Amino acid sequence: MTAKIPLLNYDKIRTLVLCSAFLALLFSLTASSLFIIIFIVLTVWEFRDPKIYIQQNKLGWLFFLIFIFHLISVFWTEDMHRYVQFIERNLSWVLFPALLSNKLKESIDLKLFKKVFFIGLVIFALINELIIVYDFITTTVHEKTVRLFFSRYYQLSNSIRISDIHYPYLSLYNTIAIIFGISIIKRKGRSFWIAIGLLLLLFYNFQLGSRVFFVINFIIFFYACVIIFLKGDKYLRIFLLCILAGILWYAKPVLAHSYARFVSRLEATYAPRNSLSEFYRPDRWKICVELIKDNLLIGLGPADVEKSLQAKYIENNFTISVSEKYNSHNQYLDYTLRFGIFGGLLLITTVGLLCINAFLNKEYDMMAIFLVFAIAMMTENYLSVQRGIVPFCMLALLFHNKYVKNKPLERLYNNN
Repeated sequence: MTAKIPLLNYDKIRTLVLCSAFLALLFSLTASSLFIIIFIVLTVWEFRDPKIYIQQNKLGWLFFLIFIFHLISVFWTEDMHRYVQFIERNLSWVLFPALLSNKLKESIDLKLFKKVFFIGLVIFALINELIIVYDFITTTVHEKTVRLFFSRYYQLSNSIRISDIHYPYLSLYNTIAIIFGISIIKRKGRSFWIAIGLLLLLFYNFQLGSRVFFVINFIIFFYACVIIFLKGDKYLRIFLLCILAGILWYAKPVLAHSYARFVSRLEATYAPRNSLSEFYRPDRWKICVELIKDNLLIGLGPADVEKSLQAKYIENNFTISVSEKYNSHNQYLDYTLRFGIFGGLLLITTVGLLCINAFLNKEYDMMAIFLVFAIAMMTENYLSVQRGIVPFCMLALLFHNKYVKNKPLERLYNNN
């Protein structure tokens, strides 16, 4: 008798839906939420035993504690409307631990997740580049030199995009995709196309010109080259060298412009000044530290931080910061300001444990991603908006401690 072949592979379907929820963040928060709802329905339908959702890993309970910090701050929060909005954004802290407990993680195809996310970002970057090329051709037909295209490349790329996502978040997603691409590259076989995708994402990331990610990209760039040359065949190496040389030659104006802007901003940031300036993040950090000193133990609450920062900006004549409603641009300071010293320490502990655990389990690709998060959160409030909270919670719980020895799901159901 031949065994029945199931028509639907629920593991792959749930993996694709979960990855789609991640990729949808590039375009629409509503679309991302819709995929998460579909993932919840599929998970609950497939695993109808309530015990599975209770059996969390330690990181899941740590995330649950972070969410509790959000809830109890209601007692000293004045702006209840913003408080409800903040809680809604932060539901991922308690949602993903329930959906991605140790038992359920065994039903997620991690290799498929990495491949789909990598391919999705490569396609996204490729479409953006093609749009820029098309705009150049249609607007400057009389100028046909490749040199002119690259000299205008930065200006064009800042005015034309297929998504309105904030650059730091796009840089973060690109970097995660690059690390995934490095981790799935194999000897020969499909290495050629993965290497081409890596070069495209690296070039696209350099184009964005974020100061923190400019440094991170250089590190990843050299690491990617080492991996490609170790795992690729000789023809792949020669071809990639030719492509790389061409990109560096023709893209010199773009890279030079990005590097010059990076250096000028860095010098201006740490130049001695007589007064605070709103154009430099360390000065906004100083304002944040002043507020923390006045509310060290319990913080201001998640909803009242913006109002307090606005008052300080007005006091220091930060007109642009007031009109644009700038935040502190430092996640660690932001958490300490919202939840007090214990909330700040809890976030640092969580990120630190993620990096240490990934290293101990030899998950070097995930250790790199958590380190990128840890460094990037020094200059952006990634965990204050849905586009940052969802990927952080999803990746942390999906890949954290995946080598924990649990009974397979089949044995679990057989015992029941």
